[in-house]
Amino acid sequence: MTLVEPARTHRVVRMVGAVVLAGHGLIHLMGVALLWRWGRPGGLRYEDVHPMAGSAAGLVVGGLWLLVTVLFVAAAALLVARRRWRRVALVATVASLAVLVPSASVVAAGIAVDVVVIAVLAGSWMRTMRQ
Repeated sequence: MTLVEPARTHRVVRMVGAVVLAGHGLIHLMGVALLWRWGRPGGLRYEDVHPMAGSAAGLVVGGLWLLVTVLFVAAAALLVARRRWRRVALVATVASLAVLVPSASVVAAGIAVDVVVIAVLAGSWMRTMRQ
């Protein structure tokens, strides 16, 4: 009697990973809204972000937050499709850290997710190199 088929386990892990990647990316839209002064989602305040929301620098950084969203969603889609998702996820995570760190006091959870994603990526790469 087998408890769970390995192929099914891999599929479930892949789907959970894709949901985490896409979800984390979509949460970056909160930063876009905040930096572009479209609203204050989740109780965040304009004063919570750096650079200043609505400033020229804020608009540029908001664009970077949007790019991070696209990268994470693309990485999730590639993971589901079993395509080259790791590099896209790594670029998304590094870019995510770059936009999150200046506002670290209010985005600690996002930074923690990025650290976990990097750890999972490292483990995944190591596993594939052993095969």
